[in-house]
Amino acid sequence: MKGGALLLAAATVVVVAAIVAGIVVLGSPAQERARRLDQKRIFDLQQVSNAVDYYHRQYKRLPASLDELASLSNVSVSVRDPITSLPYELRVVSDTAYELCATFDLDSKGEPGYGDAFWAHRAGRQCFRRTVQ
Repeated sequence: MKGGALLLAAATVVVVAAIVAGIVVLGSPAQERARRLDQKRIFDLQQVSNAVDYYHRQYKRLPASLDELASLSNVSVSVRDPITSLPYELRVVSDTAYELCATFDLDSKGEPGYGDAFWAHRAGRQCFRRTVQ
């Protein structure tokens, strides 16, 4: 082999190894997309939780539904899953407690970006019990 061909072969091996290492360390593009979508779902639920707290302070009761919450002119929250467009779930448990539910693609265990362990979740449908603040 000539020097140029050898150098080209070596560079190709290095590039392929870097791509494989990136996929091993960071996960596949599909897995990264699923992780970002799950983080969006958590962000949405956090915003809904804040809006429920606000609603309770204003009206002295919990909203009966997410539609009721979203209908407020001064509240802007995403109440639907970013992929399926199905609504997240709000279930009133008591005068001051409620559950927010969503369906997640991945288990968040060991994932960065979940500093608040409260929002940790399994893959699939997960509910989070909240009490108004």
